[in-house]
Amino acid sequence: MFNEAFKRTANLEITTVIGCPVMCSFCPQTSLIKNFKLQNDLNYNNKVLSFEKYKQILDKVPTWVDIHFSGMSEPYASKDCSKMIKYTIDKGHKICVYSTLVGANKEDLDLLSTISFDNKYKLVIHLPDDEQNFKAKVTDTYVENLKYFLNNQEIQQKIIQGSIDFMSMSRRGLTDTKISSIIPKKLASFIAITRAGNLSNENEKFEGKTISKRKNGKLTCTAAPLLNHNVLLPNGDIVLCCMDYSIEHKIGNLLEQSYESLFESDEIKEIFNKLSNDDNTDSLLCRNCELARESN
Repeated sequence: MFNEAFKRTANLEITTVIGCPVMCSFCPQTSLIKNFKLQNDLNYNNKVLSFEKYKQILDKVPTWVDIHFSGMSEPYASKDCSKMIKYTIDKGHKICVYSTLVGANKEDLDLLSTISFDNKYKLVIHLPDDEQNFKAKVTDTYVENLKYFLNNQEIQQKIIQGSIDFMSMSRRGLTDTKISSIIPKKLASFIAITRAGNLSNENEKFEGKTISKRKNGKLTCTAAPLLNHNVLLPNGDIVLCCMDYSIEHKIGNLLEQSYESLFESDEIKEIFNKLSNDDNTDSLLCRNCELARESN
C-alpha cells in the first residue's frame, strides 16, 4: 500500500516520557502535559514508555521507517533509552538521536559513541544556552559527562565529519558559561517558532519575527507532504507530527493496531481532506503551522 516515496521519507519520533525534565522556554510542555492528562489516566504506566512496551510497538513498524529518538521530550528521561536505541538498531532501522543528554550516564554515552551516525542520520546535542531557555540545572555531573563524551576520539572524528552536531536556544548561538570552553564549534543562532500556535504568540522572546499567521485555502506540509513524520507517545498513541503538542490529531495507537492501518484511519483521511479544500473555518492544526504552505 505504500509507494517508494512514502517509504523513502517515513519516520517515527519516539517520546519516551510525558513531562520533559528540561522544560525549555520554547517547548510547549505545558500544553502536552495538560492535554495528555485530559485524555488519559496519568499514571506511571501511561506517561513513561517502558522497554517492553517499546518492543511491542517497534515490532509492528517496518524497517524502512526511520526512528528518531527525539519526540516531545528528552529521550534519556527514560532509563530504558539506551536499550531502546540498541533494540532499534538490531532490528535494522536507521536512527537519529536529538538529545540534551540530561539523564544520560557514561554507559549511555559509550553506546552513543559506537553508533555509525552520518550526515543524514545524525546525533544532534541540544546544549544549555546563555539565555537560560534550557531550564534543567547545569550540574557538575552534567558538565563532567559532557567532557567525557567530547574527549572520546570516535566522537571527535564524527564531529569533524559532521555526523554529530550541536545547537542551543540562544539567539546569539551561545552556550551556558559552564560549558562554553568545552564546545568544539560555534553554534548557529536560534530562531523560535510557535509550534503551530502551541506557544503563545505574545511571548516577548518571539519579538514578532516568528508569529505564525493562520493560513487559508489548500495547504501542503513542507516537512512531510505525505504526513508520514509521526510521533509516538508513551501510551502507544500516534499523533500527526512534532507540532501536535496539543494532541489534536491522533491517527491511531500502535499497541492496538498495525503501522499500516494508521494511514487508513478516519483521522488521517480527514486531515488530507482538510488540507486539500478551501474551508478556512476548520480546526486543522496545520493552518497555524510555520511549516505549512498555501498551495493552489
